[in-house]
Amino acid sequence: MKRRDYLAGIAAASTAVFFPAVIRAQTNTVRIGSAYNDAYALSYFARDAGFFKQAGIDVDIQLFPNTQTSLQVMAAGSLDVAVADAVQIGNAVNSGVEAGFFAPSAIYTSAVPTTYICVAKDGPVKTAKDLEGRTIGVVALHSLMTVGLEQYLKDNGADPAKVKQVELNFPVMEAAVVRGTVDAVILAEPFLSAATETRVLGDPLGAISKNFLLSGQIAMRKWTVDNHELAGKLAKVYAGTAAWANSHHDETAAFLSTYSNVPAAKIRAMRRATFGTSLRAAEVQPVLDMAFKYSSLQKAVRAQDTLITV
Repeated sequence: MKRRDYLAGIAAASTAVFFPAVIRAQTNTVRIGSAYNDAYALSYFARDAGFFKQAGIDVDIQLFPNTQTSLQVMAAGSLDVAVADAVQIGNAVNSGVEAGFFAPSAIYTSAVPTTYICVAKDGPVKTAKDLEGRTIGVVALHSLMTVGLEQYLKDNGADPAKVKQVELNFPVMEAAVVRGTVDAVILAEPFLSAATETRVLGDPLGAISKNFLLSGQIAMRKWTVDNHELAGKLAKVYAGTAAWANSHHDETAAFLSTYSNVPAAKIRAMRRATFGTSLRAAEVQPVLDMAFKYSSLQKAVRAQDTLITV
């Protein structure tokens, strides 16, 4: 995929969802794209806890239906910072898009998984093998979620080639399973704990590795060069917010409830995302290797080529 083909996806995204605040001109404000779930909410936590303000950074945070859309909008120049996973950044690198991670966001740890494959509570799907010939809803195609799903299916005796994947946004996933629009979904918190009509089938991300970078804060390399001091401040704010968020679940539950419409009490009772405080190539490479194995990356990518030092 070439850069022009990658950016062509923005046109399709813009016809489906209108983001007026992203389109308007910005001068002194860092334009940040975020998504719906706990693992992608670090920018909201930094803003609502006052950490951006303490660092003298003015931000305009926009909520997107998925991280792939925000990455494409950033690549087109209408955002300064977004959040993405390693598969999405790997595809951007392969397409000639000069984007990369400059700060971590969430990390996956097998001790506290927060993302599961879910099926209808009383439905016919009991095992991974039962998913053959059926449809699974994922928040973004050719992403970390789909890579983990394919390895999970293989590990549990199912053929990934016999399973269809379609894109769905987290807030509508449970209803889609109940209606039978799809046979399974990959749900993440806080929507996972809020779902009452589904049951857990398995952990797709655990099939990748026991520990890895789940998501990271991204920017265009030119933007980090042109705004070197600001990018460095942002990275420090994200690292500080990550350490704070890991031990202040009550406060972040209230923040997350505002954006997800999931009651704060339910969020406080669920497993929460774990955030990383530094970028490590060793936590990125397993995802890139798995993505190349399942053709979600057309060419192998080195973790070092996805990282930006600020």
